[in-house]
Amino acid sequence: MDQTNRERREALIGILFDKENSKPIKLKNDRGTELDFECVFACVQDGQTYCILLPLARVEGKDGSSAFAFRVGEDGSLSAVGSRTSQKVFAKYYETREKRARRSGDGAR
Repeated sequence: MDQTNRERREALIGILFDKENSKPIKLKNDRGTELDFECVFACVQDGQTYCILLPLARVEGKDGSSAFAFRVGEDGSLSAVGSRTSQKVFAKYYETREKRARRSGDGAR
């Protein structure tokens, strides 16, 4: 991995794990249209960094509340993951939420 890709990857990971970040993450769809997302969750599983992104506007052809799981690539890109990996990432998200709710005692995210 070259220096530029390493820096891009580290910057993206920093943004994903920054709980104070309020700037949207911008991605382009297959047609080149830019979409804004909020990072709901980020984690490391099996040596890979994953995140769950929630679109800030409705995505054509998807339920309005659909969130999507992505993997952070070596080059700092985000790639949608398959259903099996997505299920694992979402399971980790729900497990983490449940642990936080038990610690806080109020069920908050």
